[in-house]
Amino acid sequence: MQRRLPQRWWWVFCFLIAGPALVLALLGVRALRADRIEREQQLREQQTQAARLADGALGNAIDRIAAQLDRVDVNSVRNRTAVNDPPFPVFVVDDRAILGIPSSRIYFGELGARPSFLPAAELPSELSSLVTKAQAMEAQRRKPEAIELYRQIARHAGLADWAALALARLDQSIDAALKARDIADPFWGRSQGITPGGVPIAIVASSAVEEVSGTDAARFAPLLEETLKSLRADFWWLSYEQRCFYDAELRRWLKAAGASDVGNDPHLEEAARVEHVVRRESRGNDLPRLEIHDGPASLIVWSRISRSSGAVGAVIAGSALDKFLNDALRPLFNGQPFTAVLLLEGSPLWNRLPQGAAAWRNEPLTAIRGLQLDFTGPAQALDGNHWIRYGSVLLPLLLLIAGLVMTVRVVRQEVALNQMQAKFLAAVSHELKSPITGIRLLMERIVGGRFQSPGDASEYYAAIGRETDRLENLVNRLLESQKIQADGRKYTFEQSSITEVVDNAIQRLRPQADAKGIRLEAQIDDGTPTLRFDHAVIGDAIENLLDNAIKYSRAGTLVSVHTRSSKGEVLIEVCDRGIGIDKSDLPRIFDPFYRGGRGDLENVKGTGLGLALVKAAADAHHGRVEVSSVPFVGSRFTLRLPIGEQP
Repeated sequence: MQRRLPQRWWWVFCFLIAGPALVLALLGVRALRADRIEREQQLREQQTQAARLADGALGNAIDRIAAQLDRVDVNSVRNRTAVNDPPFPVFVVDDRAILGIPSSRIYFGELGARPSFLPAAELPSELSSLVTKAQAMEAQRRKPEAIELYRQIARHAGLADWAALALARLDQSIDAALKARDIADPFWGRSQGITPGGVPIAIVASSAVEEVSGTDAARFAPLLEETLKSLRADFWWLSYEQRCFYDAELRRWLKAAGASDVGNDPHLEEAARVEHVVRRESRGNDLPRLEIHDGPASLIVWSRISRSSGAVGAVIAGSALDKFLNDALRPLFNGQPFTAVLLLEGSPLWNRLPQGAAAWRNEPLTAIRGLQLDFTGPAQALDGNHWIRYGSVLLPLLLLIAGLVMTVRVVRQEVALNQMQAKFLAAVSHELKSPITGIRLLMERIVGGRFQSPGDASEYYAAIGRETDRLENLVNRLLESQKIQADGRKYTFEQSSITEVVDNAIQRLRPQADAKGIRLEAQIDDGTPTLRFDHAVIGDAIENLLDNAIKYSRAGTLVSVHTRSSKGEVLIEVCDRGIGIDKSDLPRIFDPFYRGGRGDLENVKGTGLGLALVKAAADAHHGRVEVSSVPFVGSRFTLRLPIGEQP
């Protein structure tokens, strides 16, 4: 029976739990793999479609920019309002390859060359003659004639500020202090007028600072600051070289006047970058419609209209390029189950891969040369539902493991129960056989008349009585255990002293102790209070403790019983100096039918019910039983019964 039971359980486990779980797990793995392949294919198709849409979005955005550039009039770019429609820097290239940036009023060309998109610099012959005469009179120090000529020139709007500045210079030409006071007026720094040679009036007025020194030079500081402010606000169309020269001179004059340095002009850096990008892109090409460069990345878009007077284009870079790409691409990729990164010749241009993610595949774009989109793979793209799919595989495996654990536990419990039952039957058989054998031998002597003296018959009858009591006690223990397990034990509680019960138990077990040469001692403290308890149950519990102490003690040792009260409880302690209990057996010694391994080693027989009955008695009286033991030193069992509790 002990071998067939585990074997049957293993067969049940294999056919009802392990087999179906493994089949479900394999089916789940196969379905998960097929689902992943299908989802990867769907992901590839989504990414390819997204790349085509991104390519179209970029192309449409570029077409919109080109359409805006188509509306720009090359001949009117001298006014910045004519190119304010596109929200990015616009440049123009005239028929002589002179590049102009209307937003900064800077142009690039050969030295002395003037762009065709600016008005002609020549003056009318009559006005040109007046200018020549006035300058000649001033050079010859013929002040009245020069003043009269400058007053005539002042009637012409284009040279009014220049003539006014000349008149101020002539009126104060004798007194340097007065000259500094009048010409240093910040008004000149806000003038948009220019000289006949194309030099801004503000620059001419500011240059007068070199003719004075000391305190007089400091008077020019407001004029110099206003002129530099106007220069950097793009008041005048100037060549790049003129702009750089005037900016450097004004900063030098400001330093001489005692003002602090204001740093470089950012417009010059931007204009130089635009010119560099456009010239590089145009070299060897017939003005292509679109190019893109990196370092930093700059997108160049040309107008689609062919113009005999030149061309119009735009350079989009920096934050403007970021906005251009965001406006075109962000709506396409928001909410997608993957991340897209725009690369320019291998370098990231827009968006970034998540931390720790790697590119899975890429798609080239045609709207802009050298661009491609990199996409993250399935590990980053699949949504949280993949845990459900994994669960379809893990759940059968967990069921398999749980079934295995349960099966092992059940088998172990069955084996342990079988072993316990076998030990119990052997112990009960031995316990029953011993008194029965003794009674049979005594009865054979009585029937055979084998008496040595008339008193032998009385001794035989007394021995038969003791064996009968022993047999009855064993049967009562078995019945008592059955009642406790069936919760059918009835208790009768009476108010009484525990002392009498302890004395009776000692008297009943004294013959057994004397037969083994063990001394029994009782120590009962005076004043031990009375309790409500079941005499028979508590008496049996004390006898069981004494019986175990005697059985597990060696001859010539002492077994003591100590009764006292402490903290609302009556304590009954049974101490022996026997073989002790192993530490591993202590947690289970109060379980029914359980016997420690040390009893078998010492050849001590028992049913394993005594201590279980003691614990049941303690529980029924709302008390508890405790044990402390040291192998080969002895054991101490303490039965604690509450004084105030009324069961």
